[in-house]
Amino acid sequence: MNLDPVDLVRGSEFWRDACLRMSANVCQLLRKAGQPVTMANIVRVVESLPRDKWELNDQAWRKHSYFVTCIQTCHGLADNKCADEFAEYFLGYFMQRSPLAKDTLVESFIGILRGIELDK
Repeated sequence: MNLDPVDLVRGSEFWRDACLRMSANVCQLLRKAGQPVTMANIVRVVESLPRDKWELNDQAWRKHSYFVTCIQTCHGLADNKCADEFAEYFLGYFMQRSPLAKDTLVESFIGILRGIELDK
């Protein structure tokens, strides 16, 4: 296995792994919620992720969050343990990152996808 230059920079594996985990979880959430996995939907989910714990109780955020809509759809399925798995990642792991790490991850992720979308 060849090393990428990013693998040689100590600590950069966090960002690589974080992007991989986020993309896998967002795409799987969309699939389980019966939504098409498109760049636009991926961006919608990521943009609507909670950034602070207080947002979880904010009715306005909950009403307009595409992420919440997808989680609620999963929760309504017969196999609603998938909602628990996504909650574990998005509301557990992701929410425990520092505000700087969350913002950097989300903004980088969205920026990359929007950049790809421009070349269509």
